Amino acid sequence: MRRVGGVLAVVFLMVICLGAGAILGPRFMPELINWAYPDGETPSASTQLQVSGEGNISVQPDTALLTLSISEKASDAGSAQSAVNEKLAAVLAALQEKGVQEDQIVSQNLSLYPEYTSLAGLTRLSSYTASTTLELKTTLLDDLGSYVDAALGAGANELQGVEFSLSNEREVKRQAIQAALEDAQANAQAIAQAANMDLGALIQVDQGSSGGVYVRNYSANVNSVVAGAESTDAGAGTSIQSGEVVVTAHVNCLYSAQ
Repeated sequence: MRRVGGVLAVVFLMVICLGAGAILGPRFMPELINWAYPDGETPSASTQLQVSGEGNISVQPDTALLTLSISEKASDAGSAQSAVNEKLAAVLAALQEKGVQEDQIVSQNLSLYPEYTSLAGLTRLSSYTASTTLELKTTLLDDLGSYVDAALGAGANELQGVEFSLSNEREVKRQAIQAALEDAQANAQAIAQAANMDLGALIQVDQGSSGGVYVRNYSANVNSVVAGAESTDAGAGTSIQSGEVVVTAHVNCLYSAQ
């Protein structure tokens, strides 16, 4: 009974105080509100900023992948394949004379297919074409031109392309990620300043499901260059410029702000 009476007394006292606040005006109300915060401070509103950042690192490549093809046509399949085999052996020997090691060269995409012609509504077998592809990986970029000339001179009849890359790709990726984080922080700071807010701590970083780092290897513009007699007898050697490899990183960041 005493506990019920005490509760009623407290409720009655609060009603009296609220009534006094209404009569005396707002000067009395802060005292009532501050009962919940003895230090006299009310909690400040906070929000979150989600921003993205991009980092680009351009680096001179140190590795090249040279791709060449050999193709021959003959009236029968065996002759076509034999001609390709002979030229392949000659090309490998020419490259080895230039100092290229066997483990630097990969032969792949061997194919042999028939070709047909149509005449007066009739289709007949006309010939067979055999082909193979060579890939040469090297770090001696200054020697690329001499490799191309040696291969074309020995019988390769198509230069499919040269792709440049990095041996220390992982290290450069990390540099790009660092640059992307700095870009995201600068973007967050700019947004917070424009909105009259104070930028807080970094809460979360996300690179995305694919890792958020992309490597654009430079490819020399030499596709579909078919070798001919003039290419080996002109006197001027092939020159290939390496360009730059660009590594790009993307990050999504979440910051607190007030």
